[in-house]
Amino acid sequence: MAGAGSETGGILRSRTAAHRGSACRGKPGRRIMKKLLYPTPRTVLTWGILLLIGYGAFHLGKYLLARARMFQIREVVITGNRYLEEAEIRKLAAINTEQGLFQVDVTEVTNRLLENKYIRGATVSRVPPSTILIDIQERTPLLYLIDGSIYMVDENGIILKKLPQMPMGKIPIITGLHVAELLQDRTPLFRAMNFVRKIRQVDGDLLTVVSEIHYDRGVPRLLLVRGGAQVEVGDRQHYQRLYLLSELFKHSPVLMQLPSVRRIDLRFAHRIIVAKK
Repeated sequence: MAGAGSETGGILRSRTAAHRGSACRGKPGRRIMKKLLYPTPRTVLTWGILLLIGYGAFHLGKYLLARARMFQIREVVITGNRYLEEAEIRKLAAINTEQGLFQVDVTEVTNRLLENKYIRGATVSRVPPSTILIDIQERTPLLYLIDGSIYMVDENGIILKKLPQMPMGKIPIITGLHVAELLQDRTPLFRAMNFVRKIRQVDGDLLTVVSEIHYDRGVPRLLLVRGGAQVEVGDRQHYQRLYLLSELFKHSPVLMQLPSVRRIDLRFAHRIIVAKK
């Protein structure tokens, strides 16, 4: 019995010692956590001073970088413009070349450029040591609209006055639509845009022969160059009818005889009517 009692006492003592050891091992972790959760005024002051030093060093470095002579703006390069004058873009950008390269707010400059409706997009970049690069994406005309003045219409249906540098060439001219009405309801304009896209998809060379697309009560009529012949395409089956017109010009002498042609009618099934003057 005495042996059993001493054995039990030894087990209890070993468990107590183990518990004390584990408690001792846990105390340093608790002390660290307590310091983090409840920092002393001295710790707070130390961290505050370090943060102030870092903040000051950052802004001092930024200031010195901006004022450094090697980072003074010496050149503003403009790319991507075809219709807008470079002088106008510089005026819109309003970049002060007396300031440092890294003092230029490129977001602000970009927003100023986008105030011009002819500019669809703009990218302003700093190119060390001394260059600001401005890349412009202009709105390009999908078609021209004649209504007192000449207006350009881009692929999104934006209507703007035609700029002098914008070419005519293969860009189709639309008549019979009125800008004041289109600004209230652009549906007729979108139909005209879709019709132009169909011409390009079928045969883009047709646009070199078409001088004008006239809309009368929502129905397009083509007016051709060299004699002003009218092509009736109706209000449906435009792909098929434009294809027939393309084939007619490719495989018959009609194209060479346009000055003597008064009308080409594509509205009838299985036949094309060509009326001479």
